[in-house]
Amino acid sequence: MIDLKLRKQIRLFTEVNELEEEDMPLVLDNPNFDNSIIGISNDNRLIYSYQDMINEFANDNECSKEEAQEFIDYNTIRAVPYFPKAPIIIMENRETLKNYELYEEEGDFNEAN
Repeated sequence: MIDLKLRKQIRLFTEVNELEEEDMPLVLDNPNFDNSIIGISNDNRLIYSYQDMINEFANDNECSKEEAQEFIDYNTIRAVPYFPKAPIIIMENRETLKNYELYEEEGDFNEAN
């Protein structure tokens, strides 16, 4: 659900810090993720909790956490590198990272250079 108070706070943050449009934090379009924002980086990128994104999406869309994770991985995580001011999505535990071993085995995993 869209958190209007949070979006207003982000707008005020940009005004107070006199940020140019290209330096403004990018809010993910999916309103399911508003409550997953856990902070802002020193380069003005929003920081999202991956686990919170999964929980919010599953609750708002009445689906399983596995379905939510699959949707987020396919529709959001894959798109993040293409955003001009990409948000940071934190995977908070090793279990989440272990899931990505499956992609590597299937040949879909791209290592960072």
